Amino acid sequence: MTGRFNLHKKLLSIFLNLQAQLYKRFSQLHAVELLEGPHVLVFAPHPDDDVLGCGGAIKRHRLMGHTVKVVFLTDGALGISGLSARETTIKRKMEAQHALTFLGVPAEDVYFMDQPDGALVPNAPLIEAIQRLVTKFKPQLIYLPSFLDKHADHRATNEVLKNIELNKVLISAYEVWTPLIPNRLVDITAVVKDKIRAIEAHESQLANIDYKTAILSLNQYRGLMYSKKQIQYAEAFICMPSADYFKLMASVST
Repeated sequence: MTGRFNLHKKLLSIFLNLQAQLYKRFSQLHAVELLEGPHVLVFAPHPDDDVLGCGGAIKRHRLMGHTVKVVFLTDGALGISGLSARETTIKRKMEAQHALTFLGVPAEDVYFMDQPDGALVPNAPLIEAIQRLVTKFKPQLIYLPSFLDKHADHRATNEVLKNIELNKVLISAYEVWTPLIPNRLVDITAVVKDKIRAIEAHESQLANIDYKTAILSLNQYRGLMYSKKQIQYAEAFICMPSADYFKLMASVST
């Protein structure tokens, strides 16, 4: 019991530290109308994290004429019981590409890094491949899961990106498994039906957990609880320049 209490105490300290730094050094929670672009890069540890965490934002970027490239870091091979790793990987890739059609992202802008599901770590070939993509594409905005997310592959995604040379890039960290203390909201009310279709395209994942209800309830909570504007559905992010983001990550990890 003492060990569990100490763990909770440590987690509370981390979140309070994060909130203090985020709101003191950067902005209070606010909703944005115009999203940065025109080059946007989305990193997803697994096929489906992209649509769950920032599917609405992706659609809004595409409606603004922005180019959005989506990078899946792991093969998702652990995601379907009863199928072999190879069969699971093939199915999840098909689901990921189909889902992104509802958000307006063409197949040529989808990348699969095929790292082992559940064992993502920074490694030279992966870092080099991502660095080449970043250098060539020159994104103004990068989406990735929060460094506070409870899933190890989600945290590892941040460790991978920490090793990438980013020049004046804005980071927008999304929530999947662990709700954030956000400083940015994106109103997705007008595109929520597209997000729903994209989530439903990941049918293998919905067979075990009702991600659709969970995420849409979170998006609705984010929207309805925002007092400065009437919003029905919103996605929440920690958003700041990349250098500051990784400094913040280091400060709350110690």
